[in-house]
Amino acid sequence: MSFSLPERVTLKGPNFIREVFERGVGVPGFISFGIGNPAPEAIPVKVIQDAFDAIVHDNPMSLLQYGPMQGDARLAELTLQRLSAVHHMNLEGQGLIISNGAGQLLGLVPITVLEPGDEVYMDDYTFTSAINSVRNMGGKAIGIKTDAHGMIPSELESAAKSGKGKYIYLIPNFQNPTGITMPLERRKEIYAIASKYDLFIYEDDPYGEIRFAGEHVPSFKSFDTENRVLYAGSYSKTLSAGLRVGFLLGPEDVISTIQALKNNTAGQMPLVTQKVVAHVLDHINYDEHLENVRAVY
Repeated sequence: MSFSLPERVTLKGPNFIREVFERGVGVPGFISFGIGNPAPEAIPVKVIQDAFDAIVHDNPMSLLQYGPMQGDARLAELTLQRLSAVHHMNLEGQGLIISNGAGQLLGLVPITVLEPGDEVYMDDYTFTSAINSVRNMGGKAIGIKTDAHGMIPSELESAAKSGKGKYIYLIPNFQNPTGITMPLERRKEIYAIASKYDLFIYEDDPYGEIRFAGEHVPSFKSFDTENRVLYAGSYSKTLSAGLRVGFLLGPEDVISTIQALKNNTAGQMPLVTQKVVAHVLDHINYDEHLENVRAVY
């Protein structure tokens, strides 16, 4: 017997970036520029070791049973506090998902919001997983031309006139792979087009907290007056990629729908890694830690 797989999942070739990385893992001194692997010296190893020791010895049974589907409450609380106090995001009417890294969200968002044939607008050079996750759901990943400031608003608007758009996928800080950071004025132009054509903005921001030069640029979510921005963040680049802890902030109704789908497909996040991150955030000065990370880079 042979299974017939949908065409949408058979059109992709091998992921050469990942293939090179996997081959290089066993090569001494190998440094991959293909993926955003944190520098080992930027990872607070001792702090994370202490966190593991503390949570395992404190209440091991709390780690060895099923936990809340929505994630560890303390981690969610600390994350929301930071998004509000440091990043000036309005939390009213917003929900939060704790995810298996920010990467899991690349699959959860399109599977929740896309119908086959829907268009998603993204930079013409962007993160390959974002492209493939849209195609996996039968959506159309539409590359929009960019310049030195990122996605060109007029090019986006030309594409959006089709009326088939669902959301705009952006990495506005240190874009992968170009490294471009979108200026505030350009962000506001993009937001205005999203408003005009009723599009979500999926703001993927794994690198924003480790800026080591230049001025901070406000996130799309910080000036989201129309409840149309989904903001994805991660502790992978700031604490540890291997812990696989990310999060998504967005309109409560959208987040609850994504959460329900996540419950039915992936279940709960591992409790151990969530509690480790929460313990670390509770026991260090996170801003001082980030300054150390920025100094390394």
